[in-house]
Amino acid sequence: MNVLRVPMSLIARPDPDTAIYIDFFLYGRPIDDMANDVVSAAQKTGRWGLLGEARTVQAIIATGYVMNVYRLPHGVRAFGLMRAAEDAFAKAGIEPDPRLADLVTLLEAKGYSEDQLRTDTDRYFESWIHGTLKPLAKALFEAVADLEDTRALALHRELVERLFVEEYDRSRMAGIRSAAWTLSLPGTEPAIPLLRQVLDERGEFAQNCDVKAFSFPPMTFTDSVGQACWLLWFGRNDLYRETGYWARAKYTPGKFQPGRGSGLYASKLARFGREAEAIDMLHYRLGIIMDAPPEARHYACSAPLSLWPGAPAYLRRDTVRVACEESERNQSPGWVIWSLNSIRHDFSESPHAWSTDPDWA
Repeated sequence: MNVLRVPMSLIARPDPDTAIYIDFFLYGRPIDDMANDVVSAAQKTGRWGLLGEARTVQAIIATGYVMNVYRLPHGVRAFGLMRAAEDAFAKAGIEPDPRLADLVTLLEAKGYSEDQLRTDTDRYFESWIHGTLKPLAKALFEAVADLEDTRALALHRELVERLFVEEYDRSRMAGIRSAAWTLSLPGTEPAIPLLRQVLDERGEFAQNCDVKAFSFPPMTFTDSVGQACWLLWFGRNDLYRETGYWARAKYTPGKFQPGRGSGLYASKLARFGREAEAIDMLHYRLGIIMDAPPEARHYACSAPLSLWPGAPAYLRRDTVRVACEESERNQSPGWVIWSLNSIRHDFSESPHAWSTDPDWA
């Protein structure tokens, strides 16, 4: 039974190593929105089989966030969605979707249990989040994790509004980061212009304090908002794409470290057929890495994640060279190896697969 009629090959496929491979970069946002609408309708009408399917889709999307960017609070949410799906299938008197077991296998293979993820969340708030907005940010994470989406949306709105009047920088830091990490929650789009406004008016956290990493302060919060929007973007000329470029324009060489989000999604642009944009984005990423002093190039090791099948050979060679040079400088080959293995795995079925490309760097 496939009442949702979702072409799940768009976001998930079987994998011999991890049971299931989740590629939610392209259409995760609209599919999650659709599943959210189906959950609401199915709960009202008692269509438990349909509810189980929708919860399964949501669990796949939440696990995708865990695997790619946001372990917290989406890891606990993924386990809760899996339980909700199993309960719905039980009410319908049908067997659970086998992908639920695959998701558990994938998460456990990465060392993620629900208890561990809850402990990680507590430690995160104890060690890294401070100030008057901390209780609100923690309540938001808890609501997202516990599937209390209506409450979570209200908390997200309140948190963003409080950022305009919060004077304590460390508290504002907690609020901006928490709001960015939970933009994946359906219904949070109106918060994006407000987050941009806060950062336009009040500047980066690093501009207003002495906290620095290496010789340059990180552009942490602008980059967090931009990265979240690139992650959610699904091919349109919309607010997500606009905000990704807004974050890029905020970066000032020699003033901030190159952020992780700057250029990371070049491959996504290419997969939506925007190859010229992708090439420009990759040029930009390599440029800001090389313009930074050596001690501020720590994201260079993950530069190969910006590549895609069909990227010009000279750009592939330059990207791998930059990553290897940084790996050699800081004696940490693991990131480069992981990056290269990841892109080979992700694009192994591409007609331009690099394993058959004689020009591969």
